[in-house]
Amino acid sequence: MNITYISTSRIPSEKANTFQVIQMCDALVSIGNSLILLHPHRVNTPSMMHVSDIHTYYSIRNDFQIVSLPSIDFLWSAQRRLSWLPFVLRLLQNRLFFPLMINSYSYSVEAYLKHQAAEVLYLRDLSLVIYLMRKLPALIPHIIYEAHKFPSSEREVNWLPNLKKIRGVVTLTDSLRELFCQKGVPVDKIVTVPDGVDLYRFENMPDQLKARQALGLPAQRKIISYTGHLYAWKGADTLVAAAHFLSDEYLICLVGGTPEDVAQMRRFVTEQNLTEKVRVIGHIPPTNIPAYLAASDILVLPNSGKQAISRYYTSPLKLFEYMAARRPMVASDLPAIREILNETNAVFFRPDQPYDLAQQIQWVVDHPSESESLADQARTDVEMYTWHNRAKRIIEFASSPGGV
Repeated sequence: MNITYISTSRIPSEKANTFQVIQMCDALVSIGNSLILLHPHRVNTPSMMHVSDIHTYYSIRNDFQIVSLPSIDFLWSAQRRLSWLPFVLRLLQNRLFFPLMINSYSYSVEAYLKHQAAEVLYLRDLSLVIYLMRKLPALIPHIIYEAHKFPSSEREVNWLPNLKKIRGVVTLTDSLRELFCQKGVPVDKIVTVPDGVDLYRFENMPDQLKARQALGLPAQRKIISYTGHLYAWKGADTLVAAAHFLSDEYLICLVGGTPEDVAQMRRFVTEQNLTEKVRVIGHIPPTNIPAYLAASDILVLPNSGKQAISRYYTSPLKLFEYMAARRPMVASDLPAIREILNETNAVFFRPDQPYDLAQQIQWVVDHPSESESLADQARTDVEMYTWHNRAKRIIEFASSPGGV
């Protein structure tokens, strides 16, 4: 198939959404499709400005064209100048700067698509889907929308029945799929396909001691790691709070996050007097993630149960990376997580409960044989959740009668 993937992400970026987009594009090309990735030209963060080779940064192994289209972007400039006024910054970003960027980019996408044909237009942004359906109705049968959450605005919710006209909808979880069906999307027009992992990145992981030496981590302590962003719904604060209930032999490593979130988390760790038990590493290139997982004894997925995106919609990239790393995993007991994990491949704790998380971490340490079996089973189970397999399922869906 000839695919145009239309992203709204900064490229490159510290964000997981950009990583997911790039991995999907790479996988779609790997199974024989031709693909062009469109993204808005945006002002990047200082750390990302130093990324000179996107292919190396994201471990891209297949060739596809990446096209930057004009957009009006004040997001990073505003963040830099107004960081001392967080409430005002959020208000301006949500009400002005982000809509301005999306609207201007939408015009650029419209102009581009008037002169570039594609069998499939693949999008993750519902507002852009709605825009294209209104402005370029001839392209409606070519659109596939990948939904990562349920829309929050009444306007977008009211539009959902119109998605029956597009080629198809892909959701990350069955819970999200059911919500879209309840709003009028036909069953044969929607499919659940969870996120995935590139197992090649985990084929030659260093042994634990060598990984710790390379990363400057202590050889003798029990290392518990979390990789990913530090948004509230991700639950990293629950893992930090669990350190109060763990002995000094444990060291918690938080890997990832935007500069602002990392600074805030470091302040929180200091306020909690946990600087000897928690290290906030910050963002690292995706290629370095396997080394941190290899250095770890236990990997934690501490999603909060307080937000719908965390309970029902998410398909965390780290989940599949944890499984691929063959390390014991302690995860929040949430419906979205239960769609992938179970008692044969993970240990569960009650969401938002630091004491229970600490108890389950201790159980893993106290039961090494059982924990190793869980990690081995997770490594076996993750074989079905590769980006390659995900791309195949989506193309099969796009080629099926319901998706046409």
